[in-house]
Amino acid sequence: MVASPDRALLRATTFGCSAGGLEQLLAQRADIHAETDRGQSPLQLAAKAGHAHLVEALVAARADPDHGNSCDGTPLYSAAYHDNEKVVDVLLRCRADINLAFHRCPPPLFGAAHTGNLELVQKLLAERANVDEKANWDGSTTAILQTSLHGYSQVVAELIAARADVNVRRTDTTVMDCGATSVLLAAKRGHAETVKLLLQSRCSVNASNTNSESPLFGAAFHNHPETVQVLLEGRADLQQRAEVEDMPTALHAAAKRDNLEVAQLLLIARADLTCLSPDGHSPLDLAKSDEMRQILGGGQKRARSENAESPGSPG
Repeated sequence: MVASPDRALLRATTFGCSAGGLEQLLAQRADIHAETDRGQSPLQLAAKAGHAHLVEALVAARADPDHGNSCDGTPLYSAAYHDNEKVVDVLLRCRADINLAFHRCPPPLFGAAHTGNLELVQKLLAERANVDEKANWDGSTTAILQTSLHGYSQVVAELIAARADVNVRRTDTTVMDCGATSVLLAAKRGHAETVKLLLQSRCSVNASNTNSESPLFGAAFHNHPETVQVLLEGRADLQQRAEVEDMPTALHAAAKRDNLEVAQLLLIARADLTCLSPDGHSPLDLAKSDEMRQILGGGQKRARSENAESPGSPG
């Protein structure tokens, strides 16, 4: 069975063809606005696949450079997300909307930030992409939130230099870490260098998510000692409490999870060993290993010794 011109055009833009082959299909009256079952147009397919010459020819044939679909966003977002820089160049020359977030998909800058493509991020910012443009699916997620999540520190630095809002929060209740800032997203995943950059740019060190999990709690729970150290140097609140019944503080979390190095760092920073959880447990009560009990027990002895040596209050 011979494929219709429309189906042939969709196939050609997916897998590639010559400019002459494309002209021949258009001469056979293939519909430049034909769509796949997922709503992908020939331009969308060519942009996603990285066929820059076909993208240029399709736009010249009056394909709309801003028409996308709910799966892949705009052609420019799709090209940025798939690191197709030549396609991005073509679409920018064709005046594609650099900030358009089609339907529930993110804007182009978000796509480049998501993959950590520094050069592409720089290019889009130079073309005046809005550094704080939000993804449509939740109305809050921005490029700096997404790139902090993945720990692309160079991209984070570039977005900070472009004056991104470092204290913006996630508001989508359907994803983890609703209410989280960039520093919390990075801290929970152990991206110490990213956390350092964010704190230097005045991202709040204690901003918690909707479950009251602070960056320090997240780094302690997930056993990221280097990140814990960065947060402590940034004056994180050691006694900030999370809404976790048996692990309200970072030290409780480290004790229960048997994160030995983290517990040592928290004790050196003078975390309170006497703090009790809502169900009445101290960090030592939660210790599961002999090593953790020794660390916490040693901390208690030091605390008692220091208190005994300190001068008494005046009568």
